[in-house]
Amino acid sequence: MAKAPSKFTDVTVLKYKKGEQIIKQGDYGISIYIILNGYVEVFRESDGANIVLGTLGPGDIFGEMIFLTRGVEVRSASARALQDSEIEVWHPDDLAKKYEEIAPVLKTMINQVLRRLLRMHKLLDKMAPKIAAQRDATEGQKTSKESRRRYY
Repeated sequence: MAKAPSKFTDVTVLKYKKGEQIIKQGDYGISIYIILNGYVEVFRESDGANIVLGTLGPGDIFGEMIFLTRGVEVRSASARALQDSEIEVWHPDDLAKKYEEIAPVLKTMINQVLRRLLRMHKLLDKMAPKIAAQRDATEGQKTSKESRRRYY
């Protein structure tokens, strides 16, 4: 994918190998990432299980929530390269100037959507053990049913 040069002054391009972790849930960080090429999996860790939130590709951005919460929260999810990837890293200072120029109604909308997303993440964390238990129970039932099955 051809990409126009970045309009930001403090930009770095990093390369990640397949499987390498890019950001970790629970860490503090300020950088925002845009995928130039390759694919990245974004996931949450909850009760020892990884809950995949999405797969991102060229042109997609991640790490933006830390910018939108103004760095008062830790990273809400982790991200790892699903294949060798090139990722542009933005320092939020340039972006903060542009963000201040947007209409107040848009900021209100962004903040509302962000609060909803953070609530969803907390709900996912609460539901993860129940989902895992249900999955284990379902798999156990299949196994016991299959062991009783008779073929003629």
